[in-house]
Amino acid sequence: MAVDMTCRLDYQLVNTLMRLQELEVKNQKSAYLPKLAGFISTQQQGFGFDEVVQTDWFPSTLWGLQLQVPIFSSGMRSSRVKQAQLTMQQTQVNLTATQERLIAEAVERSQKARTAMDSYNTAQQNLQLSQRIFDRTSIKFSNGLSSSFELNQDQSQYLGAQQQYIGSLVELLLARAELRKALDLY
Repeated sequence: MAVDMTCRLDYQLVNTLMRLQELEVKNQKSAYLPKLAGFISTQQQGFGFDEVVQTDWFPSTLWGLQLQVPIFSSGMRSSRVKQAQLTMQQTQVNLTATQERLIAEAVERSQKARTAMDSYNTAQQNLQLSQRIFDRTSIKFSNGLSSSFELNQDQSQYLGAQQQYIGSLVELLLARAELRKALDLY
């Protein structure tokens, strides 16, 4: 049975978590890389109290680079990478379990729908049979060949078959709705 997982919210959530864990592993591995940072600052100072335009201005510029090279971290970086990889593996297991759960749910709902359809067809056949029996018994009763007890008994069976037919129809509709829900066809 083909189940479109991409539309299911459960699958999308676990798939997003999987992508986030992959990025977390990359983030933890990037701790091994050297870091380079730079800065620059410029300013001007003026000395004098006369007019601002005629004051002597002295510019100053400060710039620098900072390089951090990770050499030793007492195993902390490697343990963080391993922990991120383990979490990613757990998320992968959850993704697979979600896929299998959604497929199993769809198969189960499909079986229930088939069973409900079979029950509906059987109830429909029973209704037709009990109606024919009731019609023949009512003809016999009107001709005086059958007693009122037989007529009442056949009428009760006919009403029971109608009740069973309506119940199986309701079960069929509910089973089909559940199947559509499992296949995300709404």
